[in-house]
Amino acid sequence: MNPSALCSVAARRRATLVGLLALGLTTRLSAAAVVETDDRVFPTPAARWTFTDRPMALQQVTASPSGHAFLSAPGGIRFRDGKTAEVMTPAQESLDQDGATLVITQAFTEPRLAVEQRIAARDGAVVWELTMTAPAGETLWIEPTLRLPVAAGPAARYWDGRTEHAVAAAPFAREELFNTFPVSLLSDGAHGLAVGLPPTVEVSFLQNGIDREGVLFCGTRLVVSPGEPCRMAFVLFLVTPTFGSRDAVQGYYRRFPASFEPTPGVDPRLVDGRRTDTLQMCHYGGGVRDARKAVLASQFYGGYEWGYAPFRRTGDYVGRREYWEMDLTEGEQKKLQQDVDRGTWDRSDWTRFHQTRADIFRNADLRGNVSLSFYIVNHVDTALAERLGMAGYAFPRTRTGGLIEKNWVLPYDTVYYLYPWATPYEQILRRDLPEVVQELDLYAFAHDLYGESPRDTPYRGKLDYPLPGWSYDEEGPFLSRTIGLRRGADFIHTLKKGARTVGLIVNGIAGADPISFFAPDAYISESRMTVALRPEDRDRYIHCRLFAGHKPVFQHGYASGILLGDTVPWESLTPEDCRAVYDDFVRDYLIYLYQAGLTPSRHMSEVHEVISAELPVLLEVMRRGFEPAPACLGDPGLERVRYGAGLGAAVVFSNRGMTAVQSDERLACGYLGLDGGVIPAEGRGGELSSGLDGASTAFALTVRPMENRIITFPLALRSATPIRGTARCTSEISPLHRVYRVTLDLPAAVEAQIAVAPDPDFVVAGVTC
Repeated sequence: MNPSALCSVAARRRATLVGLLALGLTTRLSAAAVVETDDRVFPTPAARWTFTDRPMALQQVTASPSGHAFLSAPGGIRFRDGKTAEVMTPAQESLDQDGATLVITQAFTEPRLAVEQRIAARDGAVVWELTMTAPAGETLWIEPTLRLPVAAGPAARYWDGRTEHAVAAAPFAREELFNTFPVSLLSDGAHGLAVGLPPTVEVSFLQNGIDREGVLFCGTRLVVSPGEPCRMAFVLFLVTPTFGSRDAVQGYYRRFPASFEPTPGVDPRLVDGRRTDTLQMCHYGGGVRDARKAVLASQFYGGYEWGYAPFRRTGDYVGRREYWEMDLTEGEQKKLQQDVDRGTWDRSDWTRFHQTRADIFRNADLRGNVSLSFYIVNHVDTALAERLGMAGYAFPRTRTGGLIEKNWVLPYDTVYYLYPWATPYEQILRRDLPEVVQELDLYAFAHDLYGESPRDTPYRGKLDYPLPGWSYDEEGPFLSRTIGLRRGADFIHTLKKGARTVGLIVNGIAGADPISFFAPDAYISESRMTVALRPEDRDRYIHCRLFAGHKPVFQHGYASGILLGDTVPWESLTPEDCRAVYDDFVRDYLIYLYQAGLTPSRHMSEVHEVISAELPVLLEVMRRGFEPAPACLGDPGLERVRYGAGLGAAVVFSNRGMTAVQSDERLACGYLGLDGGVIPAEGRGGELSSGLDGASTAFALTVRPMENRIITFPLALRSATPIRGTARCTSEISPLHRVYRVTLDLPAAVEAQIAVAPDPDFVVAGVTC
């Protein structure tokens, strides 16, 4: 958020603001304060957030100008002692104002805890920050929870960051980080209240839901160490939920844009959305040593590759001479020779290893124009870890696994799993990564096993220095590995290769989290192609796509991954039927690629003609950046996804059915940052008529079976008065040029400016009135 965008806070004072925070007490108010949020982030209405001080509470949230009230009773932050499960009551409390910020100071005695709450309006939202401090010699377990009694009607719905519930079915709760987007939404279809955590908050536990008393809650559990300030925050904002939970996610994108864009300065081949994963073309078979491979990579828009295991020993990324020698069996030595035969880096000899590795990275970069990433994972070879005194930091990676794992990365060693930061593994990264960046033509690292799932073991071990975000359960304190992974990502972004910032691509988009997943610059998906057939898997992957924001997600898989035989009873089908099933599946998979924002691998485009033919169009659309809310509303028989936030955006309308769908669509122009006057165009060329009606634009579509219809929004009329009338846009689209001819029919003359998409090659050639 932009700290300079603080809205005004009005406060009235009639007496000293000292009282008790006990929401059950009824004390006559002696003062009130109002935080006002504006409507600058579409679709957020302006609102008044009224606070009272005796007891200190958020009394009401009122939307403007509708006057809709969200709370049935005052709410606020409740603190619970995690060791006794008792709700804590402050012995002292004061409310002050620091410029545009409300400041609540609290002192608790059972247990002893000092709390400062700071409440301010930023970018149309309320940010509610907490700082908790324990006294010297005491470690506290504290559960801070924002609790809001909500006025919800019988049709109200609640989205918990993953699943939607009927409020009438309360109580329900979600208690995990895994796959939980960090904002929830209470909605009645016309008004929505979003509550969550900012993306910079570090916690190891997250809970939200609605209890049996109708109280919406969102909170965490924190270990507060003596003398160390423990910080967290909540974010609250209103939405007009045309697209339900997607509007809450859209509002989150707009308020925290840095979390959904690649890091500035990262190699565009990784992040510009115009390239595909060349999938082992550049680091097997001798790499890109000849023009044939370079042309093949270019033919399928290759620009990035997951550079798997470019080291001899796990945990030694440089390949240091002092760590080179290993006790290998004859069979393991033969496996090393197999890698040489495959044409990848030669791990059998120290000198040849460094030479072949450098050649492969150089050829990928300069001959293939492919950014070959360097694979890392927080494993360390057991013999190396024991030699360097790291074994005491090891812990089982999964709840069912052992302390020592047989490594799948390299076939000849066993490994320990280390917490990824504030342990010796951090020192490995700090020592090795800058060296390999300088040694190789290297612009990005590729992190495997990124994130944390419910099957993974919580970390309860030692650290070299304190990290924030510890939580607790019945077994004691634990720390999510996602906090360490994000610290590692931040470190990688401090590295430079020439003028470029070193980037990070990660594997794990099938199971995202709200702590580590906003830090990388790109992602890979290793899902099988048949994920597009199963509704539950399709839903899960599209949900996880929300965490990636405008960043690219690369499919990392071979055409052989189609595996339709596992799903379709092909033995009973004729060859013609088999071909028809295959054709339908690939077309449906193309729809999935569009709707999930997934870039197909080079291998998929090579093998499947339908995908190959669509690839230039698909990349041209996706390079605009995935958006959560489609902006267009029409027939529910169509799936919709938008790419791009302003003029120049594209919406893809997909029909998975076997009959054509006719739909009267309506675009809410606010999603493109405009008050109205937006003129749609056929993305593949042709004529499209539309009706301009103030803040919206209407147009009719017919989408054929298994078709992806693309509508773009290249220009708009800006006027001080609402524009109403009709427009007819004829577009000519080719690889070399785009021409739009627009005819307007307006009932009255208007004074307007022509706004065009921010494309350096797009200019207005002329206007005829």
